[in-house]
Amino acid sequence: MPINDENGKVYLSVDTSAHQLRKIMSPEEAYAFIAKIPNIPEISIQNDKLREQKYKEIMKSMEPESLVHIIKTTYLRKKARLERGKKNTTADEHYLALAEKLLFSELCLVLGKNKEEVQKLIIEAINKK
Repeated sequence: MPINDENGKVYLSVDTSAHQLRKIMSPEEAYAFIAKIPNIPEISIQNDKLREQKYKEIMKSMEPESLVHIIKTTYLRKKARLERGKKNTTADEHYLALAEKLLFSELCLVLGKNKEEVQKLIIEAINKK
């Protein structure tokens, strides 16, 4: 059953499910992963269409580090755009929400924290230089 969704269902392709399943992180692995976030690079594609295509590719992997590429990129782009008085792009908002939902649900579960607490940990890690 999906985390935080009693009515949710998980559908897996019998042909590819073995390649897409992975063991959930332990609390120790989760904290070590969060500590690595400052070193995970942003996606440096300037063209909006190509960047969105990259987001789509990354979402297929569903790997935590790949999700951080999206979260970090979209978070920092949003911050920069807001500082210039611009709105965030719809694509960035969409992929940020998807990536956060996937990553945060696992981290909430293994760390015993709520979404806001996990989000704070991730944002703090992103803002570390």
